[in-house]
Amino acid sequence: MAAMEEADRKHVGEVLRELSAVHRVTYNALIEKAYWAALKDMSIADFDHAAAHLRKYSEWMPKPAHFYIEARKGWV
Repeated sequence: MAAMEEADRKHVGEVLRELSAVHRVTYNALIEKAYWAALKDMSIADFDHAAAHLRKYSEWMPKPAHFYIEARKGWV
């Protein structure tokens, strides 16, 4: 699948802000920039798949690597 496009950045930010609120973690522009840099190579479909699982089952704010691990589970 294709990497995310700049137009997906707003959606990714909204999802990350939501996860940050749930886990009571500080979220700011620097954190958003770092997550975007790490996650922009995955497809938006893979990101959404991973985010849906992490939203339900993660006990802490997921790191970028957790999104790739969850997305990879959908590839098997």
